[in-house]
Amino acid sequence: MSFARQFIMNSSKRVLIVGCGVTGAYTARILGQYGASLLSIQVVDKALNPGGRMSTHRRGNLSADTGAQVISITPDYWMKHKHHHIDLLNNKILEPMELAVVDNPLTFPHGTQHFMAPKGLDQIATHASKLQNIQVSLNRRISKIELLKSDNKWVVSDDNGVETECDALVLTLPIPQLLKLAGFQETIREIKNDEILNNLNKVNYSSRFCLVLYYDKILESSWTIRYFDDPCIRYVSFDSMKRNSTSVEHGCSVVIHTTIPFAQQYLEQRSEEVVYLAILTRLHSLVPELPPCSNYKLHFWRYCRVEVGYPDSTINALFLNPTSPLILAGDSFSFPGGFDQAIDSAETAARMLADNLLSK
Repeated sequence: MSFARQFIMNSSKRVLIVGCGVTGAYTARILGQYGASLLSIQVVDKALNPGGRMSTHRRGNLSADTGAQVISITPDYWMKHKHHHIDLLNNKILEPMELAVVDNPLTFPHGTQHFMAPKGLDQIATHASKLQNIQVSLNRRISKIELLKSDNKWVVSDDNGVETECDALVLTLPIPQLLKLAGFQETIREIKNDEILNNLNKVNYSSRFCLVLYYDKILESSWTIRYFDDPCIRYVSFDSMKRNSTSVEHGCSVVIHTTIPFAQQYLEQRSEEVVYLAILTRLHSLVPELPPCSNYKLHFWRYCRVEVGYPDSTINALFLNPTSPLILAGDSFSFPGGFDQAIDSAETAARMLADNLLSK
């Protein structure tokens, strides 16, 4: 066992949350508000910034949302999570926008409000995880979990061999990713049964590529967001226009999302240039007015969107071990996913933990 074991700060109740997307960040925030002086909470993520699939890529003074693009809040969810929404608006993380989309295949209930993030959608998770008793550790890829039955503690290891010990563990990663985590399946079999594993194996995600084009100058367009019925490209956004962040001095960015079949076709393609050129060639056929870019970023979302959620649709999180709490949360349990569904999952996970840890 590694001698580099860490203890999460100095507290009688130590909680480790794996994944600093919206679900992980809000689980930490809500739990921290439940027991600010009684819990020490650490959130770890493999990425360099919080956000998860609400990710924002930055290059110099330019940025682009590479995952989720717009926050759409229905009237029901506005009432349910109003305090979270108002907090984001008051802190200027979100701003209202008029959703003008060409060939939009999506429909929304009457009264749905749409929002963009002027500094990038990753700022939602960054803001949510900023509480005094929350410690965020980035650039840490978790590789193994283990339950120490002798003292009812969890030990979580990362790729660098650093082990972290905690009293409660929350895993918000996509379920297919969790199933590959060393120790996870063995733990589930031991504390639950094969039926839980069978249900977890039914969860399925689709994949997409996201291409960001950066320009040194402002581009003009009669539209900001457009969907395409095309074998390669599904969505194009003049991202800087969407977020009102175009600048003569800094230029602008354009975001392209591919279709699911295109991602499947190029799933094992190891040459980034091959994928880039395939997307760019098709893009110039669809949007011929786009000039050559000054730089680009290609990102592959292997776990982009839940296509088949956890079979029990009545739950937003899965509580697996009351003695040493293990909770699975995230969009696998909030199908079809989205910002407010992620908060649903976070609220459920935080309440489960608070009931277990703070009632003892």
